[in-house]
Amino acid sequence: MFATQTATFNTARDNIYAPLGTAPTTLSHADIESLPQGTNASLNDVLLQLPGVTKDSAASGGFHIRNEHANAQYRINGIMLPDNLSGFGQVLDTSLIGSLALITGALPVQYGMRAAGVIDITTRSGAFDNSGTISMYGGSRETLRPSFEYGGRTGSTEYYFSGSYLQNILGIENPTSGINAIHDFTQQGRGFAYISTIIDPTTRLSLISGASVNQFQIPNNPGQTPSFTAFGISNFDSSKLNENQIERNYFTVLALQKSIGDFDAQLSYFTRYSSVHFTPDPIGDLMFNGTATDVFRGSTTNGVQADAAWRINDAHTLRTGFTVSAEKSQVTNSSLLLPLDAAGGQSFGDTPFSVTDQSALLGWLVGVYAGDEWRITDKLTLNAGLRFDQMYQYVNANHVSPRISMTYKPTDNTMFHFGYARNFTPPVQVIAAPTNTALFTSCPPPLPAGCTTVQAPGVPGPFAPMQPERAHVFDTGVVQKVLPGLEVGVDAYYKIATNLIDDGQFGAAYRARSSGYSG
Repeated sequence: MFATQTATFNTARDNIYAPLGTAPTTLSHADIESLPQGTNASLNDVLLQLPGVTKDSAASGGFHIRNEHANAQYRINGIMLPDNLSGFGQVLDTSLIGSLALITGALPVQYGMRAAGVIDITTRSGAFDNSGTISMYGGSRETLRPSFEYGGRTGSTEYYFSGSYLQNILGIENPTSGINAIHDFTQQGRGFAYISTIIDPTTRLSLISGASVNQFQIPNNPGQTPSFTAFGISNFDSSKLNENQIERNYFTVLALQKSIGDFDAQLSYFTRYSSVHFTPDPIGDLMFNGTATDVFRGSTTNGVQADAAWRINDAHTLRTGFTVSAEKSQVTNSSLLLPLDAAGGQSFGDTPFSVTDQSALLGWLVGVYAGDEWRITDKLTLNAGLRFDQMYQYVNANHVSPRISMTYKPTDNTMFHFGYARNFTPPVQVIAAPTNTALFTSCPPPLPAGCTTVQAPGVPGPFAPMQPERAHVFDTGVVQKVLPGLEVGVDAYYKIATNLIDDGQFGAAYRARSSGYSG
């Protein structure tokens, strides 16, 4: 009885978030277990098995979906997780995944903000009968990964808990040609909890929570010659640099699902804290870079998401919903800077001075949508809708985004899809924080006029704030089932973007930020 009720609720939830007009690629838990390393593989490595996903530099720990620079959204049981700060580590373990779908193309109206692709995760259910597993995975280069899972059911409540620890000396990309990098040890811990209870035949309440703390040493490149002197020191062994980064991510989601007749809805509250903290080697960084910057990026997000689907009749299903989130971000760059003359020399001495550049903001994102699924015939379906998104961040902007798609199934084994979407993508708030370039252009007294630093911009400021990306996306394709368990698909897509957001690794510190441009 409980399994039947759970399946009914899951089907209703799938109906709310149906990715109409797209051709998602889905992996089951069994599919993930059959991959190299199985559930010990990182989520990013699993995603690389899917079409259209390519690996970014190992230094960034990221990936590209259809050559997009980040701009992907994660959903757990239909609920969109707020943006976490880009880093090297993973937030989620693959062991918690019941199924994983990658949704790309011209997304329907219920998918807003991050539009390069949707990584839609459904948590495991019914996998354990009040039991669990403890495992140990290890290998070369000091790789060690103990993990545990425990799950089951009591009455009308099911639960699942998991945790893992990972260490190795393969934290970030090796900058040398040697087999092992110097100063590249990483420690990564992750935990996950899922509790779901069926209150009555039409109501289910779920709690999802996760945490990750990832620490990385920044690898060194030996044999480098210092460009500056600092504190009277003129020689420094670059293999002895000690730069480090720690990343923290915590999230919790509380979701209430209701299904009454032809009406399905889910209301959820979500909260997330994310931070990245880079600590430099004060003397070494000054000597090689002319600056040693302690970088902190922190973000706390709280929000509400509501989605509903109403089957009006056999031909029409109306889907509507909204999202409201508030984000408090904090950015602090505490820099030690060497005073330089106009020619880049050290005629003003080699004693650094300190500069702190801070920015804090309470920003808001609001989105609302409505769309209609029109089953014209049993083979032809038209899905059309509008969504409106508003951002109040370092830039205030809004956009109305029409979406329309069509699917045609001439046979049970063949499906064509065509779609158009207008997308609106705000920059990640904490990454879009402005820099006070005046702090780095000159030096404080008693240093004389004409003194500058390596961080002085080549082009005088001030600089315009980052704008949201606006894009037209066209997508068409066909999926053909060749044999049971084997499908072949072909897809073509075209994107026209203004203020394209490029997310990458820039600057002396290993941190992610974005820069907008038109193209």
